[in-house]
Parts: sequence; C-alpha cells; structure tokens
Amino acid sequence: MLAATVVAVLAGIRFSVEGRRLDLLLCAGFSTAAATSLCFGVAPVLGGDPLGTAEAWSAVGGRVLALALIAATPWARGRVAARP
Repeated sequence: MLAATVVAVLAGIRFSVEGRRLDLLLCAGFSTAAATSLCFGVAPVLGGDPLGTAEAWSAVGGRVLALALIAATPWARGRVAARP
C-alpha cells in the first residue's frame, strides 16, 4: 500500500509537469491500488475481526480495476489537451 502510494504521488507530479496520458493512467492505477488495499484490506481487520466475504470481493474488484488501468498505459498516447 505504501509503495503504491509513493508511485502514485510520483506519477501525479510527473503528470502535472508534463501532462502525458501515460502518467495520468499510472497515477490513477496506483492510487486505486493503494486505496483498495487500505479500504478493503487493512481497515476492516483493524478491530480484530476476520476479513468478510464482501470486503474480500471488493478488494478483488479494486485490484482488477487498478491492474486494468496500469495495463492500459502502454497504449496511452499524447498529452492532455487542457490543463490548468
């Protein structure tokens, strides 16, 4: 979770400087991976209870979404047109 957060921050900084779609997808994918790990993997077990079925399937869905975003980066071409 911490490594994904660091990579997401670095990719976000690089996106804000260069504006490439590749960096946007990397930032979104690693942010999703970090948030999924925190919300569905770490937070539910902090009270000492075991991980429930709903949380486990939510974690799987979030990881699949994160991996899809990261896997789509080689096909991202160009830059974002309008940036503030």
